Amino acid sequence: MKKTPRFVLALGIFAFSLFARADPVKLEFVVNIKTGERGMPNQYDKLELGEGSGRYVAVLKQSGKVTSKGLLEGATVLDWGFHEVPTEEAAAAGWNEAEPNGGGPGYLVFTLPSGDKLTMRLQMHLQYVPQMHGAPRPFIFGLWQIVSASGSLSHLQGTGVIRVERPSSEERLWVLEGEVGRAESASP
Repeated sequence: MKKTPRFVLALGIFAFSLFARADPVKLEFVVNIKTGERGMPNQYDKLELGEGSGRYVAVLKQSGKVTSKGLLEGATVLDWGFHEVPTEEAAAAGWNEAEPNGGGPGYLVFTLPSGDKLTMRLQMHLQYVPQMHGAPRPFIFGLWQIVSASGSLSHLQGTGVIRVERPSSEERLWVLEGEVGRAESASP
């Protein structure tokens, strides 16, 4: 066996041992893009890339509240994002038919009422999906990974997928699904 396959196998076994107690998780939170949470106002800056580019860059900070039971119940969440966004005109003209051409990195910082924090790194994607009637509809999806945690959340590790739904013109429902576990070396 070559060194590379052995290394990959060893890394896989090590990673599996870290998540021996991993559990499926589904987490939901709502962001009001107009108001944000009390004391945590939203910010949005738009960098125009110039005529003909078909896109702009959005730098945003928006806040919300966890609405699901279980992990992070009652937490506030702060979303920091730096996203490339196709214009609606570009989407209507058929851009990104083959692959997503919007999205970018971001971070979610969850804070429990106790002050304990959990931070996730995001990689978001945006694709306009053609509709039978009317303008294309934006579909927002991505990946998340826990990168740090404190207090009662210490030593949590996990990863999963994200989708963002639009229940109204002002609200965004974030749905995160994946697996989260506490590293074996950590005490419960």
